[in-house]
Amino acid sequence: MLVRFRQIKNFGEKGESLISIMIGVGILSIAMMTLVSILSTQQKEIQAINEKMDAFELKSLLLLVFKSSSVCTFELNNPIVLTFDSSTSATTAAAVINVNQIHTQPLNTSPLIIQTGKLVPGSSTNSLFVSSIRLKNISFASFISATIAKFIAQWEVIFDNSKLVRVFKPVTISTVLTADITTPSSSKVINCDF
Repeated sequence: MLVRFRQIKNFGEKGESLISIMIGVGILSIAMMTLVSILSTQQKEIQAINEKMDAFELKSLLLLVFKSSSVCTFELNNPIVLTFDSSTSATTAAAVINVNQIHTQPLNTSPLIIQTGKLVPGSSTNSLFVSSIRLKNISFASFISATIAKFIAQWEVIFDNSKLVRVFKPVTISTVLTADITTPSSSKVINCDF
């Protein structure tokens, strides 16, 4: 009887050990899932920061390139002359000019800084795609002559938010345009100043 009692006691200890192991594995699994979740969140935060830094670097590069008014003027006049309705911009900031790309220099053969529908070159992430490039909020500033006027506008680069970790504001750069308004409905930019 004593032998049988020892066998039952040993069997009970083995069952308790198995339960202890299962509880330990469960706690360890929960801890591992929490750690994986934290690491995943941290990875997304790092990517979001990198996306913001890439957008900031793009803005700095655009400011540097646009210091030469020839690049801005080139983009608005090559390969075709892009126009806007200056009669609407006299009362509102509704006039917009859409652009497909921006070069580093006023040449069609120079490298592109950005292009609509493409990843920003040199981006540290694979998620900073340009959705649109436009000159917006074109509003009348002053007349230089009967056919030439100055306008204030903003370059705006919008990113494809579906590819970003977190949505953020477009890159914007203010500019002053000199335009030929001989035909108000199709005014032509003849110079950009920053």
